[in-house]
Amino acid sequence: MLNQLKKIWQTYFFTEHIFSPQNGLIKVRKFFGAYEVIAGGCFQSGWYVTALWRKMLKRIHPEHKIKTVLMLGLGGGGGIAEVRKKFPLAHIIAIEHDPIMANIAKRIMADKLKYFPELIMTDAKIALEALVSQKRKFDVIISDIFNGTKPSPLMYSADFISLLSEILEINGYLLVNFYKNEKTIAPILGKYFSCWERVKYQFNRMRVYRHFGRGKIGDSLPKDFNNKEQSKIYLQAKPIGKAGCLGQRYSFSFFAIEWYICDQEPTIIPWKGLRLIIWRPITKVKNRKGWWRNFLCKEEQELQLGFAENSQNYWHTWSTHAKRHREKWKNNQQYVLRKATITEFEKAYLASGKLDFLLRTGFMRVLYFHHKKHAENLDLYLVKNKQTEKDIAGLATVNYPDVFQSRHTISFIYEEAQKTSVGYGLIDNWFLQTQKLGIKWLDFGVVWKKGNPNSWKSYSKFKQQFGLRLIKYPRSYFKITVDFL
Repeated sequence: MLNQLKKIWQTYFFTEHIFSPQNGLIKVRKFFGAYEVIAGGCFQSGWYVTALWRKMLKRIHPEHKIKTVLMLGLGGGGGIAEVRKKFPLAHIIAIEHDPIMANIAKRIMADKLKYFPELIMTDAKIALEALVSQKRKFDVIISDIFNGTKPSPLMYSADFISLLSEILEINGYLLVNFYKNEKTIAPILGKYFSCWERVKYQFNRMRVYRHFGRGKIGDSLPKDFNNKEQSKIYLQAKPIGKAGCLGQRYSFSFFAIEWYICDQEPTIIPWKGLRLIIWRPITKVKNRKGWWRNFLCKEEQELQLGFAENSQNYWHTWSTHAKRHREKWKNNQQYVLRKATITEFEKAYLASGKLDFLLRTGFMRVLYFHHKKHAENLDLYLVKNKQTEKDIAGLATVNYPDVFQSRHTISFIYEEAQKTSVGYGLIDNWFLQTQKLGIKWLDFGVVWKKGNPNSWKSYSKFKQQFGLRLIKYPRSYFKITVDFL
């Protein structure tokens, strides 16, 4: 009877101590049937760890389909069940350097998981180097590597953080647990990743990171990036301001409107009369003396634009789907792509039925304006079905070589070609043709975000297959001046 009671008691309550050369003394405790693993005075598994990662995983937007997860630090397996619950179909890989801790995790998670994660038993840096050489990518990376309360020295290494950047998918999430070491580690991570959210759970401080250019206001821009609004070709009329912050002025007798789109604060040149001056930064800048925030527009209502870097192997950043269609287009025998006149382009575009008539004619007026002012910088391409001799898709772009940028202006595709590779062929040709001109950045225009019309979603989804860097504009500033000269 006593033996039976003892067995029942041990089923729900027991404490075990295991020594590990890497982690020292590990305490494994079972309390009311639930396991807790404690090493170095910190929970590695248990209700605390479960609640912590449950809170963090909620930060991943449900619209992102997570297929691969990498866990740095298995601990006592506390986070695995939550990851599996959140992403039931994902392939999970865990890196753990302590075989004793790995065995403990396997033992206590045996009755909770049908499939234990793929396990890599080695130092985290060695594992990451191997994953980089294999060109592996992950939608979510969870970093929780500690020795007791002290973070692994790897978290202070720029080389290690760089490896994390290489294996994180372009739309991926990096979840980092700092415990109480946020101030010392976060500055290093901030050089490689954009911080999207800070999370607090009791004693722990955590952050959600993503790659720069995923649509976070305030993300830094590449050093060689310059917006088209600083192009004298784009500005057309005589620009005002100084190099680095050029603008435009439209005057009406004694009233004028000026606007500038740049991070540098505009230099205001005296002008006789009443002026409304609008300044739109590209990244977030601190409030400036003498300027007012645009109170009519909320931050989240501002536009989000997408840019693709036109590198030599530009397609490497494309989605798998886009790469596949690019190859299909290269082997296609049914369609032919050709350069078109503006008259030919207009005829095919207006007949496409895309958008309503007023919008179509409005876009064509913009195209004719560019054609009149700088036709040499206008590229018009049509795709023809060789069997029917009918133009079934087209793309119009405007080049601004003085700022090494090209802008997507008009595109269309007929219903009969929607499920072909024609659209990908046009985009691929855009990359190729602009490379010959030394164009570094392709401006895909507006990309849908929450708050925009749902009708923008479909084409935005198409655009985002081409490795776009998203720039979300902050609210603009304005000031009113009156000068009497």
